Amino acid sequence: MKPFGLSLCIVLALAPGTFRPGSAAPYPPGLSEFDLRITNRRFVSHIVFEVIESRNAITLILSHGPNYNAYKAVPHSVHFFCGSGTQCLQLSRRIDRHLRSGYNLGINLQGSRIRRLEFLRPE
Repeated sequence: MKPFGLSLCIVLALAPGTFRPGSAAPYPPGLSEFDLRITNRRFVSHIVFEVIESRNAITLILSHGPNYNAYKAVPHSVHFFCGSGTQCLQLSRRIDRHLRSGYNLGINLQGSRIRRLEFLRPE
C-alpha cells in the first residue's frame, strides 16, 4: 500500500496547476507559440547591420543543422527592422552581449522577418 501512496503524491505534485507561476519555470522555456524560435550563440554565426527596402535592419545569420552532423547545416538569415543607425548599433551590441553571456534569444518570426525579440534569462 505504501508504494501506491507514494506514487499518488508524485502525481499530485506534478499535476498541472500545482506550480506557482515563475517558481519552477524551465530554461529555455517551452515553445509557447508556433512561430517562436529559441536560439543561442552556438547557432548565430553573424550579426549584420544592413539596409533592406530602404530601412535599417539587423540581420542574424543562423545555422540550425541536423543533430547528427553539424557540418551539413544550412545557413539562413532573419532580419529585424530597428529604426535609426544609432538604435541599430545599440541593439546589435545588446544582442551580442546577451548571446555571449550564454543566454538564449527568443525570436518571433513572420517568414524571414523578426517581429519580436525576447532576451531570455533563467529566473
